[in-house]
Order: sequence, then structure tokens, then C-alpha cells
Amino acid sequence: MRAARIVVVAVVLAACVAVAVAAVTLLTRTHDNDVPLADPSLVVEGRSQTCAQLFDRTCDFSTQQAFNTWGSGLDRFVPSVHLDASLQPMSYRQVALLGLQTCNLLNSFDNNETAFLAMVAAQYPGHRPTLFFPVWSQSRSQLCPETVMRQ
Repeated sequence: MRAARIVVVAVVLAACVAVAVAAVTLLTRTHDNDVPLADPSLVVEGRSQTCAQLFDRTCDFSTQQAFNTWGSGLDRFVPSVHLDASLQPMSYRQVALLGLQTCNLLNSFDNNETAFLAMVAAQYPGHRPTLFFPVWSQSRSQLCPETVMRQ
């Protein structure tokens, strides 16, 4: 009987240690930055480009992940976004990046209009955030509609 109790206590202790290790591992890792993402070439603006080539800079993890997931739809998405005249100087690349960032937002837990408005207000402080709603709506309907299905 005493030996059985010792075995039960040992098993319970081992299970507690395993759960604690798993919890610490999950809490300290938001995404695996140690493993580089693939950098595929996609046809964007009529030519084969990587994320870094499209945006003229090295893409961070989330931008690369968004490009890998939704980049093939940018040529349909960007022309479908009809922005206010005050935003018309925005380039293809700026609209594309904002669309990919919006898809990342839609794919996260903070996937609402308020979070979108905060994101564009931080990036474009000289403009009213509501002027960017065409990016929000076209991202949801054209670039990454599957993210809306999961909400």
C-alpha cells in the first residue's frame, strides 16, 4: 500500500513538472522567430518579387508571414481599394503593406475595427483613420476573406 502511494505521488509530481514546463514554453514564445520563414517569389505588379523586393526592405516576421499567405492576391486587392482623394498619393506598396497588416490583424485576437483604426492612426498620424476603411473592407472581402469566416 505504501509503495502504491509513493508511485502515485511520483506520477503526480512528474505530471505537474511536465505541465509547468509546457506552460512556461508556451508563455515565453509568441512565434518562432528562430526559424526563418520561406521567402517565396510571387507575381506582384506583373513581375516575380519576394517580400523584401516588393517593400524595398527586409520584411519582419509578421510581414513575411502575411506576404507568404496573402501576397498572391495583392494584384487584385490594391486596385480594388478606392481611397479618399487626400490619400491618393499612397503608392501600390503602401496600400499592399497596409492590406497585409490588416490581414494579420484580422487573423489575430484583436480583429476589430477599433484595432484597425488604432493601427492606421499610429502609421498615418496626419490623416483621419476612418479614411482608411476601404482598406479594411477590401481586405476582409478580397485579400483575406477566410479570416472573416473564423471570427
